[in-house]
Amino acid sequence: MKVVAWIFGPRLSAVRVARGLSQTEFAAALGKSEQTVWAWEDVICHQVALSDLKRCARVLRCSVRDLLGPTGDPIPPVR
Repeated sequence: MKVVAWIFGPRLSAVRVARGLSQTEFAAALGKSEQTVWAWEDVICHQVALSDLKRCARVLRCSVRDLLGPTGDPIPPVR
């Protein structure tokens, strides 16, 4: 299953920054390249695997739903 990145990218960036992580730190925690994180956040990559979405939520200590919320939603508390 794939998620549409235009929903996910901006929200991922906002939560990552709120958690104080650089793209480099976040990519390392995910086991992904910086280029992959950049592509997700800048919506260069238009689909994201559900497994990657779940891994992002785990690293950022939030829910998958938090990462798919509108960019105007408040940043979720750390879980």
